[in-house]
Order: sequence, then C-alpha cells, then structure tokens
Amino acid sequence: MKANLALLVILALALALRVTGLEQNGWGADYYTAAVRSMSISWHNLFYVAFDPAGFISVDKPPLALWLQVASVKLFGFQSLALLLPQALMGVVSVALLYHLVKRNFGVGIALIAALLFALMPVSVAVNRTNNTDSALVLVLLLAAWAMLKATEESSAKILILAMVLVGVAFNVKMLAGVLLLPVFVLLYITMAKKPLVSRIRDLAVSSVVLLLISLSWATVVQLTPADQRPYIGSSRSNSVFELILGHNAMSRLFSAGDRAAGQPTVEPGADTRSTVRELRLRMFVRSATGPLRLWSGQLAAQIGWFLPVLLFGLAAWVVQQFGGSSRPLATDDIKVVQLAHRREISLCLWIGWLLTYWLIYSYLGGIIHFYYLATLAPVLAVLAAMAGAKLWALRGAHRRLAGWLLPVLPLALGGWQIYVQMSAMGWQSIASLWSQREAWLAFIHAALLATLLASAATLLMSRFMAARSAKRLDSVALMASGMALLLLPTIWSLSSVRVPAPGVLPSADLYRWQALTRDPIAAGLLRFGQLPEQTRLIEFLKSQRKAISSPATGTLSQGSAAGHQFLLATSTTHWAAPIIIRTGDAVMARGGYHGLDPATTPDSLRRMVDQGQVRFAMLNDVLQLSRRLGADQAGSEVTSWIRAQGKLVDPSLWRDATERGDAELYDLRSATP
Repeated sequence: MKANLALLVILALALALRVTGLEQNGWGADYYTAAVRSMSISWHNLFYVAFDPAGFISVDKPPLALWLQVASVKLFGFQSLALLLPQALMGVVSVALLYHLVKRNFGVGIALIAALLFALMPVSVAVNRTNNTDSALVLVLLLAAWAMLKATEESSAKILILAMVLVGVAFNVKMLAGVLLLPVFVLLYITMAKKPLVSRIRDLAVSSVVLLLISLSWATVVQLTPADQRPYIGSSRSNSVFELILGHNAMSRLFSAGDRAAGQPTVEPGADTRSTVRELRLRMFVRSATGPLRLWSGQLAAQIGWFLPVLLFGLAAWVVQQFGGSSRPLATDDIKVVQLAHRREISLCLWIGWLLTYWLIYSYLGGIIHFYYLATLAPVLAVLAAMAGAKLWALRGAHRRLAGWLLPVLPLALGGWQIYVQMSAMGWQSIASLWSQREAWLAFIHAALLATLLASAATLLMSRFMAARSAKRLDSVALMASGMALLLLPTIWSLSSVRVPAPGVLPSADLYRWQALTRDPIAAGLLRFGQLPEQTRLIEFLKSQRKAISSPATGTLSQGSAAGHQFLLATSTTHWAAPIIIRTGDAVMARGGYHGLDPATTPDSLRRMVDQGQVRFAMLNDVLQLSRRLGADQAGSEVTSWIRAQGKLVDPSLWRDATERGDAELYDLRSATP
C-alpha cells in the first residue's frame, strides 16, 4: 500500500511537471504542427505524412508519432493543448513503465528511486512538453526493453518476436534512432537465453525477418508509390524515402559536414535585449566538441548528468564486493532465488548495454546532435543511479568500516559535481555573482544544498563511532536528507521548462533561459517560442487576391499538383509556410522543404503550376540564416532566378505592416502566365 501511494505521488509529480502551463508552449515545433493539421485533413496526407494540405511535400519523420497527435486533435479539436498533451501523457506512462521494469527484478525501493529520478530528469520534462517525436520513441524503447527482458529470461521465441515488432515500431517513430539498441538486444539473447545455441540463432533469424517487415513496411509502400501520386519526400535529394532513412536521418547525424553542423542563427548586435536573444538562440545548439567527456559538462550534463558520481561510487562498491570476499556464488537449491539472480544479471546487462550504446554515439557524433537526443539516456541513467545507490547501502552492511569512510564522501562528491554541472552549464556563473544579479533565491538554493550536504557528511562520519543499530538509523536520516537536497538543482532545471516557453523544435531544459527571460521580458517577446509570427496582413492580402479554380475529380495527388486546392503561397522553406498552414489550413507550398535544400520544385514544374492556376504568389528572401549556411540560396538559385525574371514585385505596404522588419519579397507570378 505504501509503495503504491509513493508511486502515485511520483506519477502525480511527473504529470504536474509535464502539463502545468503547457499552453504557454503554443504550437511547439510548427514544422510538425503544420503536418499534423495537414494530415488531419485527408487519409492520403495522413499516410504519407504530408507537410501541407495539398500533399506537395512530406516531413522528415515516419508517421507513427505524428499519427498519435492527429488522433488527439481529431478528438479534441485543432488546438495547442490537444497537440502537446499526448507527449506529456507518454512521459508519465514511461515513468510508470520504468518503475515496473525495475521492480520486477530489483524491488520496490530501487524502482521508486529510479522512477523519481526519471520523472525529474530535465531533458525528459523538456521533451515531454513539446510535439517532438522523442517522447513516443522513449516509450516504445522501454516497451521493447520489457519484451526483450522477458524473452531472454524465459528463452521465448514468441516474446522475442514481440520485442522485434516493438523495435520495428520504434523505427517507424524515428527511423535509425529506433534501432540503435538492436545490437544490445541481440547480444543479450544470444549470450543469456537458456537454450541451445542453434535454437537461439534460429530465434534471432526468424525475429529479424519480422523486424525487417515491420520496420520497412511503411517506407516500402511509400517508395513503391509512383512519385506523381504522393508528396515529394522531404529532406531528400532524390525523392526517395530510403535516401531519407540512410541520408538525412542516418549519415548526416553521424558524420560532420564541415561548417554545416556548426551553423547557428545570429542576431544583430546592439542593445542588451538583442544580446540576450542572441545568447539564448545560440544556447539552443550543442557546441561542445566530440570526445569521451562530451556529455558530462555544460548544458549536455545539465540535461541528464546530475547523478553521475553515484554510478562511479556504485561501480567502486561492486568492485569491492566482487574482490573483497563478500560476493560468492549462490549456494542454494531455491529455484526462485537462482531465477531472480539470473534475471538481475540479464537486466543489468541490458541497462549497461543501453548506456554504453548511447554514450558512445552521442559522445562521438560528428554530425547533427541536439540536446533532446539525450532523452533516450534519461531512463537508463535513472535506473543505474538507483541501483548504484542501493549497492552503496549494501556495502555498508558487508564492509562497515570501509563504508564508514566512503559514505560521508559521497554527498560531498555529489554536491561538488552538481555545482560543477550548474556552473559549466550557466557559463561558469559563480554562486556569489547570483547575489549581484538579483538571483538571491538561486544563491540561497546553492547555500542550502552545501549546508545540508556538509551536515549529512558530518553525521555519516560520526555514526561510524556509534553502535550498529543507532548508526544505521542515523545514516538513514542523513542519506535521506542529502538525497532530498541533491534533487534540488535537477528539479529547478526541470522547472525551467515549466516556467518559461521552450523552443518546440529544439527542446531542452535551460535555467539560463529562465533567468534571462525573467530579467528581460522583452527578450521573451522577441524569441516567440511556440508562438506564430505576425502574418495577418499577408494572409488577408493573399486571400483577397485568391482566385477560385475548379477542382480535379481525381482521387490521387501529383507532385506539384494542388489536388483540388489552390496554393495560397509558394515559399522557399517551411519557415514561412508552416505558420500560415497552422492558422488557415490552406495549402502553402514549401518549394525547397525544411531548409530549402530539396529539389522538389524546378523552374519548369513551377511554370506549369502557374500556367494551371495553382500558384500565383511566391516569396523570396524568406530563408533563415542557418538555412543559408547550409546552402539554401545555391540549392534554390534557379527557381529564384525564374521568379525574379517572370514575376512582379508586390508593394510591401499591401501585405506587411510598416513596423515589420525583414527582407522578404512577395512576387505576383500572374504575369508569367501566357
């Protein structure tokens, strides 16, 4: 009963962190939000993950996670809360699932601690408050881990097939990212399942076929669909879903492309507010060099790394037990005890393999990496930290003298580590400087943390000179106090995602953002996280100029075809197109895809659409600086030249307020029609 109550409290805390003030995040990542609105319009768009209502181009992800969002907006209406709520709920379900996974082999206590740490993990809170697809990915990976553990424990081919089905589902959530744990799963089964080697190999061979069928089912159907009957495959150069899988969603993530991965938006220098906005935008990107310590400093560490010393101390405790004579082979005929020991070995191997896989990939990832990727590391770090803490406590009973000196060091080491993470993530902002920056509450938190840990360390040190029973009681109180204190900074970082809006397309926890936007509310207005840009006059102008056209009576889509819809506008990238689609539900053509790099449109195809009355207005100079650094201007140069040569520049006063800034140009292509 107490365990159930504790779990309910943890789940309530997880829910509160994920839904409180959720509406402030607005439309989240408008690229995916526009796709959700477009997908909710027709079954064709739903299946092909169309970015726009006309089905001209698709987004860069498989459909599964976005289907869940479509289901929500169809049920509750197209509104921001309906869009964001599924991810928040998936985050809470993931916490409950992690508790179940740990409890079945390691007991209620460790399971509760793991669930609490996972619920408070800053990157998990940040990701679960957006419409990013990683919330679904983590949930499916945990389900696959559950099935893989049972398959290995029971040496069951049927459950192994279920595990591979779930890995295939994960692939259809985020492609390559969904199958990174596959080598760990295979090694786990081949080495630890209790059946003949030939049988294990046969089981893996059969389940691998199932995995391929599930993983590639959607992609194969899309690839076999004639190109003129589906959207152009966004973020591909050859209109191929397999290029998207192996290129944009694989090789570009693993390998650097020179300055391509380092491209970041810039802001004009000037007033303090502009400087603040510039720094906040730069902090949305990972700028740390690759290497084994990459994840354990700066903003990356602040997402997941608060309890790393516990893992190291737990490893030391394991070494002591293994080589200090307290760890002996089981000498029992109790089959339940033997089975439990075997299940624990399997579970531990799974979690360690999970940790090593993602640590190696994220540490040495030379291509695209974002803070929210670390959401896949959050559950395993929570589990291993809880296990390591339990191992340290067990060491106290077996090696009381050694533990008497080791346990007092642990709170101080953890406290020092958390202060290091805090300062490195905040740009080495010292505790003393917080007083001068009107952040006294944060300075007080640091002071309270250090005072509590010092008192706990002193108590743990004194207890070694007391009787065993009294010492154990005193140690429990001291460790509980230090444990509560050590949750303060991670919780505050999680609250940073609750207190201020976060960038939906690049979610991360950032206490610096909370501080900066609290001190400078004007900067918050300039950042507009989750809020749509002001396009009212543009939309009104385009709608007033729109001509009615007859709808073709076909049930198929053609590349470049409006399929019964007239494109309200043709933009260079999705940057201008997505907000208009979200607001109006009208078709807007992002002729170059997300960054303007996709050859989805040529001068000839655009001319044909203009001739057919499908497109009249086109936007130029609407490309973000980041997209320019990636080569958008060069990729779209031929289309841009054609628009300038054939179109007529529209007076900006007709479609833009005088106070609006920017170099965007609107062209009327009606003059290009013979």
